Amino acid sequence: RMDSEGLLALGELRSVRGCSFGLLAAPGGRDLIAPTLRRRGARVLRADVYRRVGIALSPAAISRLRALRSRPWIAASSGEALALVLSRLPADLAKKLREGDVAAASERLAQAARAAGFRGRIAVAASARPRDLVAAMADAIG
Repeated sequence: RMDSEGLLALGELRSVRGCSFGLLAAPGGRDLIAPTLRRRGARVLRADVYRRVGIALSPAAISRLRALRSRPWIAASSGEALALVLSRLPADLAKKLREGDVAAASERLAQAARAAGFRGRIAVAASARPRDLVAAMADAIG
């Protein structure tokens, strides 16, 4: 798995009592890794060294979505990015996107898509890798 849970499931991170870790992160996010390692007895020093920045949706991208005549497929590898895109789209396009299908990089992202109002097929991919997201789409189509 390519997420916090996958990292924390690694055998090397199960018995960490007395170990020290440096965690390079960004403000926000789920904040799962540091608290879990601390509960396991590790010392964790967190340094926020970057920040997530949403980019403006280009007029061309909005035009392409508006012109789309078939139901879209969304490759979702970030719940934060999915929510940000939905919040920045005009209401009619956000509705159109929610009627689409989703290939989610994890069950957690599939649940986030359902909570965001997606009503199409929601397929869970093996990972966030593009080939796995596309494979989930293909499997869902049959």
